Amino acid sequence: MKEELLKQYADKETKYITPKQKEKVIAFLTKYKDHYSEETIDFLLNEMDKDIYEQEIALLRQIFVASNFYEDDSKNPYLKYLRVFEEYFSYDQNIVDVGAGRFPADATLLKERQKSGTIAVYDPNILPIENKDLIIKKEKFTLQTDLTGQDLLFGIYPCEATEAMIRKANQEHKNLFLGLCGCSHYNDYEIFFLHKDPRNWQEDMYYLLRGTNQDKSEIKVVESEYPILIKKLK
Repeated sequence: MKEELLKQYADKETKYITPKQKEKVIAFLTKYKDHYSEETIDFLLNEMDKDIYEQEIALLRQIFVASNFYEDDSKNPYLKYLRVFEEYFSYDQNIVDVGAGRFPADATLLKERQKSGTIAVYDPNILPIENKDLIIKKEKFTLQTDLTGQDLLFGIYPCEATEAMIRKANQEHKNLFLGLCGCSHYNDYEIFFLHKDPRNWQEDMYYLLRGTNQDKSEIKVVESEYPILIKKLK
């Protein structure tokens, strides 16, 4: 059935993406079809035909990076975060990218700019990609994750892993660059029900970062679509 969906869409005309771009997306989904549900493939194919710079579906954005669609750096949705990153940190260190997604778009762009150092990528749903430049960890990032030799924790919308990132960064004295998501991730249902506005959760994550900051590192909040939390060791 997945094959039929992909074949059907291959014959459809598109308005916004080019035939070559459509071909690359279908080739990507065909290659990794065993790692996407039929419903997800159907959804992605139906959402694909939009201006690539206005695309909001993260799974499609990741495929666009994998397929080198973003030619205009000024509009690349990932690079807006890296431009903020550059104001505070060097790429040339050992970086852990948490919650990287099916295809590690952030890590790929970080590695392109890195002259020295390593990038380890954590996500339980990451695809079996072939990339010798990245250290792939198909697992959840937790409080038990070994950070020996690592310098900085990096995450854009890491969702459930956010609290663990903050606690680990402070416990093990690591730099932190964390783009919060627009969700609410309270584990307690009653708290979630009373404070389901994402701004409550985002504020709590900021206070958690400040409250557990034992090494008195510099902490900043950069306003973006959602707040970016930054912890820089002195």
